[in-house]
Amino acid sequence: MVYFQELSATAAVGATDYDDGLRSTAENPKTLLSVLIQGSTLPAPGSMVQIWYEKEKIAEIPLALIDSMVASNVVNMWSVNRINEIEVGFDIPVGATVKVAIKATVRQQDIYGAYRYKITE
Repeated sequence: MVYFQELSATAAVGATDYDDGLRSTAENPKTLLSVLIQGSTLPAPGSMVQIWYEKEKIAEIPLALIDSMVASNVVNMWSVNRINEIEVGFDIPVGATVKVAIKATVRQQDIYGAYRYKITE
């Protein structure tokens, strides 16, 4: 069975904000399959979506590559490739947490979405 857990983060100018994350427990060890994500603000140059395993950054993707709802009513979309799902495929060790973060550069940046995971057997 596949499960989903909501995520969101809002970073002020020059800051990085982390979602609370997806935690693996002894009762429910987890495998993170992917992250479903969308921006809700115009992406700024240099702003990044990051995925962290504890203190190790395992992914960093320019926000301009992530789909943004700001673009839904315009001819020229804000995102380049309109990614909505970032595949991960990571067995989260028991007691560990994986978090999504947004790093903002010249303007506030907002993201929301969901962790897509399964319980590891």
